[in-house]
Amino acid sequence: MKRPKIPPRLRREVFARDRFTCRACGWCPDGDFSDYDGRHAPKVLVRVERRRVGPPRPSYNGGPDRTTYRNHEVYRELVVDHIYPISLGGAFGDPANLQALCSTCNGEKWNRV
Repeated sequence: MKRPKIPPRLRREVFARDRFTCRACGWCPDGDFSDYDGRHAPKVLVRVERRRVGPPRPSYNGGPDRTTYRNHEVYRELVVDHIYPISLGGAFGDPANLQALCSTCNGEKWNRV
C-alpha cells in the first residue's frame, strides 16, 4: 500500500517555515519563491555526468570494445522529510515532525532520527 503524499499546502508551510533552506547543510536553491505553489520540489541542475549505458559491446573489427555513454543531468532539490520516520512510528501530517532537507542530505538520513 502506497503512503499518501504530503498535501501541497503543508509542503508550502514547511518550506516557508524553514526559509527554503536545508536544515542539515544550509543549502538553498536559487530563485524567488514568493509564488511557490507547493506542488513540485524546488530543484537546481547541479552537474551533467556521462554515464555508461548498458554493458560494453564487442567490436567485430578487432578494435577495443565499444561503450555507449549518455549525458545524465543530476539535480539537487529541496524535499520535505519526516524528522521521526513513519517506519518508526512518527506522525505523518504533523508539521512539527516535518523538515526541509536537500535531496543529498535526505538520501544520507534514510530512516534514522
